[in-house]
Amino acid sequence: GDLVEMELDFVDATVKYGESTDMYSSRGTHLRAYFISAGESRRDAGSVLYYPQDLRELLSGAIDAAFPEDVRAVMQALLLGNTEGVYDDERLDSALAVTGLSHVISVSGMHVAFLFTMISQLLGRRRAVFFGAPVIVLFTLMVGCTPAAVRACVMQLFSMLALYRGSMPDGVHGLGAALLLLLGINPYSVASVSLQLSFAAVLGMEQASYRAYVRL
Repeated sequence: GDLVEMELDFVDATVKYGESTDMYSSRGTHLRAYFISAGESRRDAGSVLYYPQDLRELLSGAIDAAFPEDVRAVMQALLLGNTEGVYDDERLDSALAVTGLSHVISVSGMHVAFLFTMISQLLGRRRAVFFGAPVIVLFTLMVGCTPAAVRACVMQLFSMLALYRGSMPDGVHGLGAALLLLLGINPYSVASVSLQLSFAAVLGMEQASYRAYVRL
């Protein structure tokens, strides 16, 4: 929510080291900026657009206060998707990479499923449909609307709608709706490797679970 005035040097985001790249455009970034000099900053506290990030900062402070220093970075990543502390710790980052657990700290379906399960346990499944939907949308905005988080959010909303109607959840349609939403916002995101792997993995699980269900 801060407004910052500074001097920047802008460059084309489709070029890196003199060669064409779609790495930045797939994330919705079409210009890159290099810092030249700082100006002044001021707080824009009146805009509701910053509420999700304000809530994230509040929860981040609560996590720092509740957990000891040696596990704060992991808890920040697990609960809020804030991986800065993990990447700053070379030993922790290396350990996650070597053991193949880096995906655990990436906000995705696991986090959204845990959140909805908690709400269901507190309110009951039918009430969780009404109260859980805005909470899940707020959580997705709070963690930065990454492709995996948006996918998980849309698929969970579709599952909640099916639960309310008393029908079987259709994961493939939810997956397709999430992909259309992301491509509608930024068509270049189709080139994102994280998006491709995330959707491909979930589609594979959906197909495998459907075939197992049919056989049963």
